[in-house]
Amino acid sequence: MTNSTKSLLSDLRIEGKARRTKRSSPIPFVLVLFLAGAGAFVWWRTQIWAPQVRTVIATASDAGPKTVLNASGYVVARREATCGSKVTGKVKDLLVEEGMRVKAGDVLARLDDSDTLASLNLAKAQLVAARSAIEQTKVQSDLAERTLVRETLLAQTKVETDLGFDQAKASAAGLKAQLKLQEAQIVAAERQVEVLEAQEDDMTIRAAFSGVVTTKDAQPGEMISPLATPGGFNRTGLCTIVDPDSLEIEVEVNEDHLNKVTPGQPVIATLGAYPNWPIQGTVFAIIPTADRNKGTVKARIKFKNRDERILNQMEVRVAFLEQNKNGPRRPGVLVPRLALVDKGGDQFVWIVKDGHAQRRTITVADYVGDQVLVSAGLNGGEAVVVDNHADLSEGARIQQAKL
Repeated sequence: MTNSTKSLLSDLRIEGKARRTKRSSPIPFVLVLFLAGAGAFVWWRTQIWAPQVRTVIATASDAGPKTVLNASGYVVARREATCGSKVTGKVKDLLVEEGMRVKAGDVLARLDDSDTLASLNLAKAQLVAARSAIEQTKVQSDLAERTLVRETLLAQTKVETDLGFDQAKASAAGLKAQLKLQEAQIVAAERQVEVLEAQEDDMTIRAAFSGVVTTKDAQPGEMISPLATPGGFNRTGLCTIVDPDSLEIEVEVNEDHLNKVTPGQPVIATLGAYPNWPIQGTVFAIIPTADRNKGTVKARIKFKNRDERILNQMEVRVAFLEQNKNGPRRPGVLVPRLALVDKGGDQFVWIVKDGHAQRRTITVADYVGDQVLVSAGLNGGEAVVVDNHADLSEGARIQQAKL
């Protein structure tokens, strides 16, 4: 064997340490097995496994309030304003957008104030000049008063003639009158400054009350005026603000059914956007006038609790409930207290429908022993879940076991 061949064989030899290094590690294989097992568990959990829960049937109670009248109306705001300007001017800055919350006194927009600011500065300069001029007049008036005193003494001693006395007297009286005139001119100049400061303040438009901006009606560069002009070349409003705390329901009730509605009467309202969310309310007032064209009377309904989901101008259906003269009627569906889930004031129960979980928001009226009286959200006859709430989600499969 030649030396070159031995050299090549030596280069191809694998050392023992290298062979040990190239052995496959078991860690990737274990990781693959773990991931496969976890995936199989998740698939089994979501596709095959279903939690077993116990259910009871919600029962209707005869003590529940009855619906005496159904009507429809809209959510309206008692405090709603289109913010405009007291003066005509060009919009310089508009600082609001739709959906923005503002507080009373917040700046909504600024108008071009170059003209009013120049007039204000001029009035302030004139006021400074008038105050400077009166100082000179005061000095001259004081000198004239002293001269008059001397001339009076000289006239009494017959040392001076009456002419000098009369001239001193006239000079003193003239300067006193001039001093009063200049004082009046200073007051007028101060009032002028106040007027121009008010006009300058009118160039800044502020929110009259706290609320939410619902519309933005102008843009920077547009002219805005308190009055509309022929042709519509100017805006009369900058934006619209709604106070969400003043939202209520306005319903038109037919005159034939007005005897079924009274102030203080409980109602259950349902928004078109949230048909499964019952909202408690109370008849606040009945407007004491009728619409003879429609034959209806408006009723105002206050919400029992405010919620951000309730928006201005939403369509709403209202069920007027029978009112017990001895107090509020008790709701009409009974469920076990174990079925109630309360998360941050949001009260609901889980019901079983077609083998799947369904969340149902309810209104609790009272607690009676180990049961809950529900005024809205359940009709009676639903299979209500009483355990294993943590394992449930909307639409999840359920194994049902009745109590």
